[in-house]
Amino acid sequence: MTSADRRTQALRHLEAIGLSLYEARAYLALLASPPVTGYELAKASRIPSSKIYETLQRLVAKGAALVSASEPPLYRAVPPEELIAGIRRQTERSLAALATTLPDLRVAPSVGIVWRLKDFAAILWQMEQLITASSQVVYLSIWPPEAAQLVDSVARARQRGIRFWIASFGASPLQGKGVYNLLACGASSAARLGRRLTAAVADDRHVLIAEFSDDGEPAGTLADDPALALAAKEYIIHDLVNHALIEELGQDRFAALRQHHPLVAGLLGPAARPRSPQKQKGGT
Repeated sequence: MTSADRRTQALRHLEAIGLSLYEARAYLALLASPPVTGYELAKASRIPSSKIYETLQRLVAKGAALVSASEPPLYRAVPPEELIAGIRRQTERSLAALATTLPDLRVAPSVGIVWRLKDFAAILWQMEQLITASSQVVYLSIWPPEAAQLVDSVARARQRGIRFWIASFGASPLQGKGVYNLLACGASSAARLGRRLTAAVADDRHVLIAEFSDDGEPAGTLADDPALALAAKEYIIHDLVNHALIEELGQDRFAALRQHHPLVAGLLGPAARPRSPQKQKGGT
């Protein structure tokens, strides 16, 4: 990584922790300079002179810079280790205070309202929150790409004693009891729907249903609704139980049912036949 790349990355992360663009540029310029006046820093950082002293005052107030008692005043950056440690302490204090005050300010849950989600990160974040807030049991119907984003939250929930029933459509990165590989069922579902359907239910009340595809935008619904949660839970239970029944029947018997049984064939259609290998060019 070049020095220009490191600087760009540092600017982005400084803005992410609450510094303005001018403040981030001024801090990086202070790091690279001996103690300087505001006028000298304005030239080094290419911040307008009309903005430099206001910017420096904010940096001093945030604990990112020090100002001398001389005339004219000189400025230097607080060492990065001290800055980061201070921000971490302040953030932890603020989070601890919010953990005790915010719960008393919230209103009753929005029972029955379905919320729309249209962003992959937002869907997975809400699924993490659903798992984190669970108190008894979580049902998951999920594919490995999405499951990989939930490894930490599921592990923490298990440590709290939460029970999981997980229908995984492929080898799952999620560890522990109650994880079942329903790859054959998932392949059938994906072929019919053209999408990866995912569902999560916590404590028979909180539910998130989403669909993902490799060439389209994801879509999800989130609700605090016992009726919708029951429907999603029963869907997951049926997948898990059907998986057990298919294992007992055997794949050949199940394929025959899909071919000939009016109910199974009518709902699922016949099993797709494996493609025969194509001959290579020049082969016999």
